[in-house]
Amino acid sequence: VGSATVSVGMLLGDVNGDTFSNHAVNSSDVSQVQFESGHPVTTGNFRCDVTASGDINSSDVSAVQTQSGTGF
Repeated sequence: VGSATVSVGMLLGDVNGDTFSNHAVNSSDVSQVQFESGHPVTTGNFRCDVTASGDINSSDVSAVQTQSGTGF
């Protein structure tokens, strides 16, 4: 069995799964995390728990706001 190298791009705070293929953290991501804040983490919103704390809260909102305007 051979080996292979795979490159995966990941952008902290890009919680909408890059719906628009813009590879950017923007106001849509901030809005989505704000909407999910206070809700339990589920299979449908786990990307909003960007701090991986098990809760979606103001820390996640702050983290996404900090990354807003970044991309690759």
